[in-house]
Amino acid sequence: MASRRPLQLLHSTSTSAIPQSRCPSLPNKRCISSTPARLYTPENEQELTAPRWKQTPKAMIAPVRLNPLTPNSHYVVNTEPKRLDKMYNQFLGPGSCDLLSEETKWLAVTHKSFDHGRRGFNDRLTFLGKRIVDLQASLAVLANGANQYPSAHPALDGLDFLTAERRKELVSPKKLYALGIKAGMRSAMRWKPRRTDNLSLSGEHTVINGTIYAIIGALALERGGEVANRMVRERILKPIGMIPEEEATV
Repeated sequence: MASRRPLQLLHSTSTSAIPQSRCPSLPNKRCISSTPARLYTPENEQELTAPRWKQTPKAMIAPVRLNPLTPNSHYVVNTEPKRLDKMYNQFLGPGSCDLLSEETKWLAVTHKSFDHGRRGFNDRLTFLGKRIVDLQASLAVLANGANQYPSAHPALDGLDFLTAERRKELVSPKKLYALGIKAGMRSAMRWKPRRTDNLSLSGEHTVINGTIYAIIGALALERGGEVANRMVRERILKPIGMIPEEEATV
């Protein structure tokens, strides 16, 4: 019994040294860290509960800046939800801003160059979305191949258009970039250009193309393949002329 008394004394000291009032946001947890409980004050409660896409996690911010700021390095990105919803409605149709959750809407328009990727980025959504667009483009070519180019034999109509080169020619990055600009993605997406005075040289075409694919990938994950395929046909393939007007909604 004598050997257990020091442990009981240490336990009672650690639990009573820090009052529960210092941790109002965590009533069911004990503060046993030696770090002051300043992070758990009511003033910082909103900061702690803010989602990752909304602010940079404090634990991922360095105390000092290693690289100095360069000229033309400051670039202001969108922080307004209304502007983001307007872009989704212009790109996917009226009321489409409600198809995705708030976090996914911001994640789909966030490039990995923004905030060093600390708030998440859309690379995986882009990969999934590009596969869906490629599939729908291939199906559209097979269905309407004879209307695109003349073929030597009716049985082979559209077969030679299934190559990656042909598909890239029909669904070109230039055409997707024009769709993104028309929908207002330039002012809605989050990224960090290398040169703020020359967005084209910084790869704006690639970032907007990736954002379009990421939105399609996000729709597939949250709304299913049927909704994603329909949006590809109606909002991407039909505007660039790959699908006739009457077949876009099939």
